[in-house]
Amino acid sequence: MKATWIGGMILLVVVASASPAQDKDKKEKPKADPREKLETLIPEAIKLLEGKQYLKALRLLLPAEQFEEGTKDKDLDKFEKEFAKEKARILLAVLKEIKDARPEMDKERKKATYKVKTKEAFRDTMTFVKKGKFWSLADE
Repeated sequence: MKATWIGGMILLVVVASASPAQDKDKKEKPKADPREKLETLIPEAIKLLEGKQYLKALRLLLPAEQFEEGTKDKDLDKFEKEFAKEKARILLAVLKEIKDARPEMDKERKKATYKVKTKEAFRDTMTFVKKGKFWSLADE
């Protein structure tokens, strides 16, 4: 009788562990791409720049074709070091400035322009455009 009871318990444990409800709980939702929203893109870029992951930050912020064109025929290590000298600091300052600001949106809500007050910035605005699902820095 004990053997039957123990066998039944083992079977119950095996069936319960293979339960789809538990599998569903274990599966995590895929993490959304931070480029889908400006509210996630900008903080992610800040985090990468603060972590000195400059190439990752640029890949995140720029459209792929613009990044590829800008780095074509260049040594990426040298390019990253050059970017780190001055431009990374300025970009980080601007992103921190606009992080909680409300951009001016175009009618289609595919172009967002932020006013920039950072003195060292190259422009007095920073513009992002949405192509498909993703936002990126505008090539202006």
